[in-house]
Amino acid sequence: MKLAQAGVVQPENLFKKGLAEIYVKEYGASRKSANEARGRLKNFAEADAMLKNIERLGGTTGLGTEELTTFKKFANRFFGADYNESLIASEEAFAAKSGQLAMDYISQTKGAISDKEMARFDKMSPNLQTSVEGNRHIMAYAEIRAKQEIRLQKLADAYIKQNGVLDAGFDEIAANQTQELKAELDNWYLQADGIRRARGSMDEQSLFSSGGNNNTNNVVNNALSIVRRN
Repeated sequence: MKLAQAGVVQPENLFKKGLAEIYVKEYGASRKSANEARGRLKNFAEADAMLKNIERLGGTTGLGTEELTTFKKFANRFFGADYNESLIASEEAFAAKSGQLAMDYISQTKGAISDKEMARFDKMSPNLQTSVEGNRHIMAYAEIRAKQEIRLQKLADAYIKQNGVLDAGFDEIAANQTQELKAELDNWYLQADGIRRARGSMDEQSLFSSGGNNNTNNVVNNALSIVRRN
């Protein structure tokens, strides 16, 4: 009691001060992540619009001067040093590059989700990177993650406005938000599996329509039957 009256910092106060500093750092990191997410969302939306434009116009040959200039400005900003004009000519090439940038963003933010969820995504993503629709879906996953960052930051702002500080009471709110995110991701995986199955069906049809000698077809038939049984 005498120490407290003398102005000596007590252990309990030191603990509270340290805890408060942790939450201040977490809030700063959350704001930074949310700002990054806003920029990414804008980029992904523009990339999807460009994909649709390439598809509609058939690549470089279908792009007018104004559209080509607009596209180059976007591509230079979005892809940076990795920009290659050949991307404009192919919807597949542009989708693959956009999907890879989405993968890079997902990798950068993996600390925000559990190792189990990251492993689940890593298992599914290779099946999606081989098609335009699959790469679009990878961008959709990145968008879900980006929106989650923004939601958490807004919830933190609202909590601070109501309580004056960010403390342990916010952890429960964040946990509830994580449960909502899980439901959103489960739906994404259902759609991803549909894309994977559709792609597999197309590849299977391509194998049989390409012809080949009987021995080759027999090998393919055997391999497919093994996959189905497994």
